[in-house]
Amino acid sequence: MLVLDHFTRSLLAFRIVRHEPSANDVCIALDDAVLHAGTPPRHMVSDQGSQFQSDYLAWCKRHGVRPRYGAVGQHGSIALIERFILSLKQEFLRRIHVPASERAMLETLAAYQRWYNEHRPHASLDGRTPREMLEAAPPPRERERIEPRALHPIGRAPPARRARGPLGLEIERVGGFRELPVVRLREAA
Repeated sequence: MLVLDHFTRSLLAFRIVRHEPSANDVCIALDDAVLHAGTPPRHMVSDQGSQFQSDYLAWCKRHGVRPRYGAVGQHGSIALIERFILSLKQEFLRRIHVPASERAMLETLAAYQRWYNEHRPHASLDGRTPREMLEAAPPPRERERIEPRALHPIGRAPPARRARGPLGLEIERVGGFRELPVVRLREAA
């Protein structure tokens, strides 16, 4: 189960269940998401599964959340979560050996959550990460950049400062996974 914030695209919470999720499982995941976000959302979009009925509606009422449902059989009615699941599969799960133990799988998903929220730029967020959206950071095209070329770039790029010396790439792997790279351009000392 997954809980995403629509505005920032952050993965707020996830749970592994070995059965069809119950309303209680959903409410526990939502409590985790509220704890992570610091506040409950105003609206909640879900499918119309049986777990999104009485107990879920009671949770929504207690937290002042207005529940909304996607259309049955309508592709794209819960598009944000569908797109996230596709990204999770294509970018990560189909490229690794999926752990057999629940503990190892939770650690694996936590690494993806960290990478997705803190380092993965999103086209729908104008190139920002979910964390940058939360922090109201400007889009990358508006930030200061280092210009390594002798001639200034062509186009309407923002001003750049010249590199003081050689540049190098620094690559970090979140959770040790090569599928979750963090690439930074650094000025060599």
